Amino acid sequence: MFDPKHWRLEDPCPAKPLGQIIPLSLRAWSALVRSKDKTVFERGFLNLVGAVDMMRGLDYHHDNFCAIINAIAEVRLLDPVSKQKKLMLIHEAVAYLNRLGQFYHFASSDFVTTAVNNWKSIIPTIIKFKRFRDKHSAHRSLDKPRQDSPHLQQVHAWALSSLGGCLFSPKPGRSISIAPKDILNAQKMWTDSYLCFQLVGDEDNETLNLSIEREHPVFVREAYDLIFRLLSLS
Repeated sequence: MFDPKHWRLEDPCPAKPLGQIIPLSLRAWSALVRSKDKTVFERGFLNLVGAVDMMRGLDYHHDNFCAIINAIAEVRLLDPVSKQKKLMLIHEAVAYLNRLGQFYHFASSDFVTTAVNNWKSIIPTIIKFKRFRDKHSAHRSLDKPRQDSPHLQQVHAWALSSLGGCLFSPKPGRSISIAPKDILNAQKMWTDSYLCFQLVGDEDNETLNLSIEREHPVFVREAYDLIFRLLSLS
């Protein structure tokens, strides 16, 4: 059943060079299908298919995330719909981080590391932000404490919850106004800036800010580069 010979895999863009196929998750699938005669394909068929599915999941949740942000920018900030959509952003962020964590564990698997010994240098940004998955979406240290202090347990539980606030970072070439009574500028913040999530580290004043919208292109580029490196093997 799990022998790749039993599956009919189709290239979605057979006439296009790989470099012209977008998004990168689609390019990764085409690269996979075009490598079906290679030993690495037969040896790691399910590993590779799963990794491409993870990339597809990152694209899916990123696109949903951005669509929700655009929808929030179109409604009045005090509208109940706006509050509900902000909660939807949290659900998409949790799902996105879980897919990111899955890809990290694919990258650190024996299948990958025995073939690509410099795998860490290929996905440095994924490694950097994988901590968000560990602290914010895998499970809450508040529920199953390990090494985090009681304060950090509460901070991590609060960050990706309906109680969390909004942290914005201006997009390149744009500025944001934080005047509390300027409703128009407050709505523009959702399109002129990146919504960020913050991870508080173990050391005092150690923080890391994640913007799914900003980091996504880097994440999928690194993921594709690692998959392509594997498929380039004989």
